[in-house]
Amino acid sequence: MCVFPPSVDSFVSRQLLNSHSWERPLVESALKTLGASRFKKPVLLDLGANIGTWSLAAATAGHQVVAVEPVPRHVEMLRQSLRVNRLANRVTVLLTAVGSRGMRSIGSHSFNQGATKHQLTTTMKAGTLVQSAQVDDVVTLSSSHVFIKMDVEESECEVVSGMNKLLSTNTVIGATIEMHLSTQRCCRENAWWDAGGVFHTLLTRHHLCPKHMAIYHASCNNTRAYDLEFIRCG
Repeated sequence: MCVFPPSVDSFVSRQLLNSHSWERPLVESALKTLGASRFKKPVLLDLGANIGTWSLAAATAGHQVVAVEPVPRHVEMLRQSLRVNRLANRVTVLLTAVGSRGMRSIGSHSFNQGATKHQLTTTMKAGTLVQSAQVDDVVTLSSSHVFIKMDVEESECEVVSGMNKLLSTNTVIGATIEMHLSTQRCCRENAWWDAGGVFHTLLTRHHLCPKHMAIYHASCNNTRAYDLEFIRCG
């Protein structure tokens, strides 16, 4: 797998080099869920794929993947990893930001490449520019059953607002959402718990339950970033 030197990526790449894994419990839980629905040929939707740890793990396990990533260097590394491991036929890689429609300026990070952020821009200023679109505009799934992994560095609110069609026309078999402080604010403001909200939809339409109820009940009022998991109830 292609990784950065630890000097410029002291989290994901360093841990991959040291332990050959990243977010192992979350990835293993997702693979278990995908495997349990194998006869339905579920797809992993990897929103914020970074250099591809989730996508590569799912593809290696035989699953189809749609990997969405806005940073050109990350996409280049992911595609190279797929070629080397002969997994390119299982992963559709989309070089795009997801959120509000428009152009986005990609930032940089000196020691944590996975924390690279982007913002909407109306000027062709210096820097890397990428197209931004709503999930419903760019994501086409090969199956109606999908596991959603969302790690989009504080763009979760914009992403959720642009995936209504995906949530209403497919079966979500599981989800992992990284919640930042800004995400928690819009979670409260947009009433994600109430009818029509993303949490309510996952619970009622897709029959998912929070893996950790205590975390879920504090999900819009926490004081730190964390991962919120939804799994099949029962």
